[in-house]
Order: sequence, then C-alpha cells, then structure tokens
Amino acid sequence: LQLSSVTGDIFTSQDERAAYAKFLADGALSVLSSLASESTTTTDDGNDDGRHSETVDMLSMVQCLVANFKISLLSRLPNFGNLLQALASVGDSLLRQNVADCTKLQG
Repeated sequence: LQLSSVTGDIFTSQDERAAYAKFLADGALSVLSSLASESTTTTDDGNDDGRHSETVDMLSMVQCLVANFKISLLSRLPNFGNLLQALASVGDSLLRQNVADCTKLQG
C-alpha cells in the first residue's frame, strides 16, 4: 500500500515513472482479479474478514495510484482497461454481498 504512495523526485524520467506505475497497476490487477474470482465462488472457510481487509487495502492502493500517477498516465498503460474491469467486478461483488447481508438481517 505504501509503495503506491511514493512521490517526489525519485524518478529520473517519465519512462521510469510510467514503468513503476505499470508495475503497481499490474500487481493490483492480479490481486483484484483473484479477489473477484474468489467472491464468485462461495466458500465458508471463515476467512471473510481477511478477504474484506485485503479488498479494502487493494482499493486504497488503487486510490493512491490514481492520486499519485493521475489518469492521464494510467490510461496509457496496457492493462488499464482490465484494471477498471476488475475494480467494477469487485465493486459489484461488494454491493451484492452488502445487499444480501441487509436482506438477511431484514435491514
């Protein structure tokens, strides 16, 4: 999470900055894709809190990526569209889980 918050004059060129953003975005995509596929398979392994925490951390990382590297740079990355799709999938899953929880609790 902290690696996505790195700012300042640490990159010697825009190419280095873009390569670092790509590295972080690809890592976030990998984890978000894994979380999205886990959420579609219902398992009662007692690790829901761990997955929820990991999901929140990854969403925070993506927020830091956007804040630090801006959409103008991120949108040029090859997997940016896939990252957006993974974010949408995870968001949809979180919404569905919350609706199911509210329905179950009649709230």
